[in-house]
Amino acid sequence: MSTAALNAVSPGVLSALRRAQERPPNAQSIIGTLAIAGLPAMILAVIVAKGGGMTNPWVLPLGIITLAINVAIILSDLRYGLVLFIVAAGLSPKLPGLYDNLRVEDFVFVLVFLGFWSRKMQGEKFEKVTSPILIPFYALTVYSAFAFAYGVMMGYVEDPVYGVFLQLKRVEYFFIFYIVVSLVRSEGWLRILTLTFVASGALAAMYGLTNQSSEGSHISTAQSRVQGPEGENYNTLSGYLVICIAAGLAALPAFKSQLQKWFLIACVGIAGAGVIYSFSREGLIMLLGSVLFFGATRHRGVLLVGVVGLALSYATLQPVRENVADTVQQIQAAPTDDPGSNSLSARYLTWRYRWYWVQREPLIGNGVGSVSLSTDNEYLMRACEVGFFGIAIFAWWLVAIGKQVKQLLKAKGLPHMLAIGLASGFTGLLIQGTVAASFTAIRTMEPFWFLLGLTACGFRLYRLSMIQADLEAEGDPDVLDAIRPPRRRRGAALSAAS
Repeated sequence: MSTAALNAVSPGVLSALRRAQERPPNAQSIIGTLAIAGLPAMILAVIVAKGGGMTNPWVLPLGIITLAINVAIILSDLRYGLVLFIVAAGLSPKLPGLYDNLRVEDFVFVLVFLGFWSRKMQGEKFEKVTSPILIPFYALTVYSAFAFAYGVMMGYVEDPVYGVFLQLKRVEYFFIFYIVVSLVRSEGWLRILTLTFVASGALAAMYGLTNQSSEGSHISTAQSRVQGPEGENYNTLSGYLVICIAAGLAALPAFKSQLQKWFLIACVGIAGAGVIYSFSREGLIMLLGSVLFFGATRHRGVLLVGVVGLALSYATLQPVRENVADTVQQIQAAPTDDPGSNSLSARYLTWRYRWYWVQREPLIGNGVGSVSLSTDNEYLMRACEVGFFGIAIFAWWLVAIGKQVKQLLKAKGLPHMLAIGLASGFTGLLIQGTVAASFTAIRTMEPFWFLLGLTACGFRLYRLSMIQADLEAEGDPDVLDAIRPPRRRRGAALSAAS
């Protein structure tokens, strides 16, 4: 089989097979990138968040230097931008201005997005992405825009700019998914970004463990608690950490290197300590739900590791036991307790008030931006925003995510384990959504959509590996040479010539 056989394989498949064998950069390159581009960005963010905002004299010169470095590195390889993005998502403080909802990773993502778009404008083809989440996401976006316009017209949305901002953030999450799927085309890069993803959670937890706050602790045996970076509370931090823990626990069996295994174990342990010492009640329940999910899979050993870790922390740490007892007591007393001393009672009060908003516009909704994220219930907030029609589309979207995960579970190896981690994190988010805006908050949605993109990449690489195995089984030398990366083909030719 020669030219005819080669023509039977589409150029797109041949190109994808060659890219899938690309060698990733080594650990030194990744660490160097983070040190050269990420560290100045974090320093700048801390200065802006803590040091007087944009009036600080160091902001402008450091900002220019940081921007130039990041542009140079990201344009050299957009995947380095993904590394910087997910690490910044773990460590960035909230920046003042625009509802205090801008973070360093937003600026990194803009650079990645512009670089990605410019390449497409120069003739590079857009990646075709097929997913069950696409149609419900498009439908929810369009309907939310309609509900927003209706809410503005009726006077329900007091700050239309905030409503637009909220809509754009939700669309940005989808673009994170799409760009990750488009850029990650080799298993080497998939493994690097998986390790970086889990490590970003450990870095965030490490920051919180070394910068604990004494404000708001309800534990008498602990004088302080873990908080997130500047402007972020312990509940949102714990939601983010649980997603990273789920991914790390799931990915562990897929890494053969002992060094990488111990690295993942260390990262999961540090992130777990961050959740435990945040003393977040919702974080504790979310973590328990995510760990228990592994019991529904073939990898019950991961469940055993998680349960043993939680049990040991409960048995040996008095603050953990006190937090568990306090969580149970708060839940039991919430219906009749004082909202001033019981956060769940305060939520009940808020939810009753917001339910009147649902009753006011039960079908269309009051519009995106009509209620704030402090409603502390994603499902009720969406019902307020988009009414019965919109919440039905939102439920369709959640079911579609479940279908996507079920589809991704068909893969083997790392892609299969990432799908389990994604499902575990998704379970935690569904739980957290009852007491927080988990499917809107930046802190949880950026990593979730990033992990969804990585898992979709893994599934595509798995399917390519099956095609490659079939081609190698046929043994045609022309086809085998065509699917080798250019460097390897040149090396083979030189070897043959000598």
